[in-house]
Amino acid sequence: MAEDDPIVRMATGVFLSTTYPGCVVFETGNGADALKACLAQSPSLLITNHHMVGINGLDLVRAVRSQGMSAPILMLTGDPLVADQALGEGANLVLRKPYTFEELGAAVAQLLSPPNARVVAGGPNP
Repeated sequence: MAEDDPIVRMATGVFLSTTYPGCVVFETGNGADALKACLAQSPSLLITNHHMVGINGLDLVRAVRSQGMSAPILMLTGDPLVADQALGEGANLVLRKPYTFEELGAAVAQLLSPPNARVVAGGPNP
């Protein structure tokens, strides 16, 4: 999971670990470390925020797809323009900020259950 906000990153990590006992959640605050982890670990799911310093979420999606990663990708963003771009670049689902943990849980469950529909979900843009 790549999220530059440490509070959101920590809360999301706890939520995922609690919801999916036994799963390993790799947390990072930037796209560069997320890219390295994805290429080294072959994750079952990539969750990424868009607005990060250096490699942003769209760049991360492009990079992992160009390297052949086929795992589903969940993009988190409050930017409505990024939603369509993310889907076009290879994200499977976009969750618009602000979102609830219930919405996040539903998105993760959808992505971990085939087929991975390409949809946009979540609340209004803040």
